[in-house]
Amino acid sequence: MTCRPTRDSGPFTSGEIPLPFTVRFDPSDINFSGFALAATMTNGDGTERTFVGTVDWEDELTGTVRVEFASDDLLLDADVEHEDRELQVWTGDGGTNLVATVLIKVPIDESVGTPPSI
Repeated sequence: MTCRPTRDSGPFTSGEIPLPFTVRFDPSDINFSGFALAATMTNGDGTERTFVGTVDWEDELTGTVRVEFASDDLLLDADVEHEDRELQVWTGDGGTNLVATVLIKVPIDESVGTPPSI
């Protein structure tokens, strides 16, 4: 069994749309030109959920990916005060290679009040 490195993000507030951030597949600048991107997300109990945000190449030549969450990605269910979700970004070349980034930890806390309309 191998341990995948993790990246901590947040904590976030339920329904928040945080600023985009970047992650890299590998520190050795592997060229991922022509590779597609996808992401998977899990709830705190490990069940897979739909990732509504986006993952796009920031720089294919260095393997840098821009991650943007949508508000639904960080929305807690009713009566839930905290949940630790996880996000994994994947890239592949159509069958021969499938590569995953570090595991991104996504802690979400309940809002302390009604979010303002700003």
